[in-house]
Amino acid sequence: MQIPSLRHRRPLTPRRTGLVLLLLLGVLLVVSFLGLSIGSVAIPFSDVIGSCTGSSTVSETHRAILLTIRLPRIVLAIVVGAGLSTAGLVLQALLRNPLAEPYILGISSGGTVGAIVAIGLSLSPFLVPFASFAGSALVMLLVYVIAHRRGRLDTNTLLLAGVMIGAFFNAAVLLLIALLNQELRNAFLWLMGNLSTAGADSLVVVGPLVLIASLMFHSREYR
Repeated sequence: MQIPSLRHRRPLTPRRTGLVLLLLLGVLLVVSFLGLSIGSVAIPFSDVIGSCTGSSTVSETHRAILLTIRLPRIVLAIVVGAGLSTAGLVLQALLRNPLAEPYILGISSGGTVGAIVAIGLSLSPFLVPFASFAGSALVMLLVYVIAHRRGRLDTNTLLLAGVMIGAFFNAAVLLLIALLNQELRNAFLWLMGNLSTAGADSLVVVGPLVLIASLMFHSREYR
């Protein structure tokens, strides 16, 4: 079966964009309500809705679980997902290449190394995102230096350099995990996207960064 060419696809009109966004928003709400209800303590949907509306019929235990534990984790997961999608969009727009994204460029591998080093040193969970950011920034600088030649930045060389450095840092991740003892489980959970320690303090760190980066990107035009 022949794959249709991009030029033969229907254009993404404002109406279609709105319908797609509404559909995705509905899916997000359904998944969020499921995340609030399902867990080690099963909570009925009536209590979930009651906690959101401030109903007095919800038990204090369920209200505490929903509002102080599960809701911050779900909101943080949404913010992190938005940040990842924005990062991919920015890289593709800047490099004019649909393959450009944090994993291909090795940025994610550098962030993983920074986070695992922070976990291995038993630093505060509050400092882990900053260590991850430092690792990502280091990889971004290395990739840029390798790809920048004679005053020009070649996007193909940038992608190849990202793959090469990403492979190196992935090997470094395996080495660090092999050297860890008690922190091994925490490192694996972090790699899996663990949100068990997420709370309001995590949102204070991640939320403004994602919002500022998104606004900075959308305030400019990439043609």
